[in-house]
Amino acid sequence: MPWQGKRRGKGVLKVGYTAKSVKERIEEQYPTIRPGKLPYKIVLDEFAIRDDGTLFTDHDVHAMLDQMGAVRCRSEKGKKSEWYECTVDDIRAAILAVRRRKPNPERKLDTFKMRPEQQQAVRVTEEYFKANKYKVGGKAPHFLWNAKMRFGKTFTAYQLAKKMGWKKILVLTFKPAVQSEWRKDLQGHIDFEGWRFVSKDTELQFADRDPDRPCVWFASFQDMLGRTDIGGIKPRNEEAHATQWDCIILDEYHFGAWNESSKELYDAEDTRTEAETDSQGDQVGIRSECPNDQVAVTTFGSGIGTFASMEAQGEKTSNSAEENECAVA
Repeated sequence: MPWQGKRRGKGVLKVGYTAKSVKERIEEQYPTIRPGKLPYKIVLDEFAIRDDGTLFTDHDVHAMLDQMGAVRCRSEKGKKSEWYECTVDDIRAAILAVRRRKPNPERKLDTFKMRPEQQQAVRVTEEYFKANKYKVGGKAPHFLWNAKMRFGKTFTAYQLAKKMGWKKILVLTFKPAVQSEWRKDLQGHIDFEGWRFVSKDTELQFADRDPDRPCVWFASFQDMLGRTDIGGIKPRNEEAHATQWDCIILDEYHFGAWNESSKELYDAEDTRTEAETDSQGDQVGIRSECPNDQVAVTTFGSGIGTFASMEAQGEKTSNSAEENECAVA
């Protein structure tokens, strides 16, 4: 049945509690054997244990759903029921809030932590940026993550930004299709509560953001390098050129972020730090404008990740590419 509240949707979900298995408890509520399919479907089964080890019940989840604005169904006499007009993800978000004893207004669901190799990437890069700042040729320092596919560079880059305290982050790429990953990792993970994501397609634009909150502007090189009919900067991109960015991240660097027209864009900006990320299943070479002490190489073997910082000039990994390329993974 369609929802009766302000939100659009269909169907209702019951949130209950049991000390037995969920299946056993529901079968008690539907004792009569019926022909055909079961009259119910279990869509979520979670342990009712908080992060601090204490237990909670369905009443705690009901209270959080009420606080989040989910409409609770009532009986003909107006009595509150355990049924809600909501989605499974709404319930997951409410359970997460109860577990953490913290509100979850943005209804985030991801809570996973960084893997050891991701932690190492953040640590090495943080140390490099803090040690160098503007000391590299009078320009903002660059650092390259040359990572295998599935390393999790977007999530790790956000963790680096959080560690560094950056609030104005520009992500540039020649592959606009990766926008969904950058957006999903930021908007879905509990570690980035309050952060904002903007692009040319979002309702929120960078100029309208809350300056006290971290904000990520995702843009393609194609759009940023584009010009008006009279050769000027596109009006929607003027703010990007006028902003002093805490960091510019160049995603999928090997697709062309190293060419001269691209470098004129990001090297011309007044930027504190610049980071390049690259992920490929096969061997990829990065041109030698990156000194080897600014390159981090990640490799995977038998499902275990390792992280290494390239320090000595001319040093290579066992999978290194041509002589004029500074790192491959």
